[in-house]
Amino acid sequence: MELNVQDLQLAASVIDLATQRGAFKANEAKAVGTIYEKITGFIQSVADAQAKQQAEQAEQEGASADQVQDEPTAE
Repeated sequence: MELNVQDLQLAASVIDLATQRGAFKANEAKAVGTIYEKITGFIQSVADAQAKQQAEQAEQEGASADQVQDEPTAE
């Protein structure tokens, strides 16, 4: 069994919904808020890393395409 980002997004949604419905006592709010912030922060860092990786990949593909276009053709 593995844990993925979608599972963490679901967990954050459950925490948010439970908080809205008053499922936690006041003395539990800080701990619940702390774990919620950790989960959402991790999700955001994963999203940022994926966006950076995609941008770098697109840049590399663009550079490769430019090299192919710049190569002299044999006639």
